[in-house]
Amino acid sequence: MDYGVIQEEKVKSALRYPDLITLMENKIEISRSSAAEIPRIDKIILNHQRYLQIHKNYEISESLKSVLNTIKSSQLWIAFTEDWCDDSGLTLPYLVKMTDVNSLIQIKFLLRSENQDIMDHYLTEGNQAIPKVIAFDKNGRELFRWGPRSHSAQMVFEKFLQNSLDKKIAKEKLYNWMAEDWGRSIENEFREILESLLK
Repeated sequence: MDYGVIQEEKVKSALRYPDLITLMENKIEISRSSAAEIPRIDKIILNHQRYLQIHKNYEISESLKSVLNTIKSSQLWIAFTEDWCDDSGLTLPYLVKMTDVNSLIQIKFLLRSENQDIMDHYLTEGNQAIPKVIAFDKNGRELFRWGPRSHSAQMVFEKFLQNSLDKKIAKEKLYNWMAEDWGRSIENEFREILESLLK
C-alpha cells in the first residue's frame, strides 16, 4: 500500500520514537568518546533533552484525551524531521504523547535529508520546512497535514520579525515562547483537527 507519495517500504522502515531517541544518543556518544565531528551536535544534545523532558513531564488535557479516545479506526502519522531541528524538538514530543493515549494512532519519523524527493510534495510556502506531519487512515488515504509549527507560534514569530528583530534573535525568542507555551497551542490545533475528522 502507498500512503500518497510515500511508498510502503518507506513507511515500514521509518523510525519509531525510541529509534529517534537512539539515533540522537548514538551521535551524542560518538561526539563524547571520539574526535569525530558531528554536525550540529549542540542542537542534537538540546533536542534530546527536550524530547525526554516533554515526554516525561507533559500531561495531555482531559479534553484532548477525550477526542483522541473517540478515534476508532487506525491512523498513521508520518513526521518529517531532523534530530537537530529546534521546531521538531519543541513540537514532536507532544505528538508522541498524543499517540500514547490511543493505540490506534501510530507516529513514525522520516528524516528530511533522506527523503527530499518525498518532501517536495509537502512544501510549506515553497520550502521543505520541518517538522511536517502527514496523517493517513487505515487505507492509506491522507487525513490531514500539520506543521512546521502551530499557527499561534508562527504568528508570534512573524510579530517578532515585524518588530525589526534579526531573524536569529526572532527565532530564539520564538523558541522561548514555544517552551513556555508547553504544548497548549499544539493541543488546541490537534483537538480542532481531530474533531473535524470525527464529524
